[in-house]
Amino acid sequence: MEKGNVTFRMKKERIKAIDELGKFYDRDRSYIVNEAVEEYLTRRQWQLEEVKRALTEVEEGKVLTEEEFLREVASWDA
Repeated sequence: MEKGNVTFRMKKERIKAIDELGKFYDRDRSYIVNEAVEEYLTRRQWQLEEVKRALTEVEEGKVLTEEEFLREVASWDA
């Protein structure tokens, strides 16, 4: 996989935290930041897909009435 460089500013406290994690796990800054970005992107992509799926369901009319919704929520306590 081809790699590129990214440069950005970060609060010094965060850099210190990254360095502490890197020292603990015996990894460099690049590894820690890449892992954090991967986790962030994975979570955000999942959220985006869920929103798209929900919008499709709304467009297809697959929605609950207020009464159905309240009945469903009430069943969670059972």
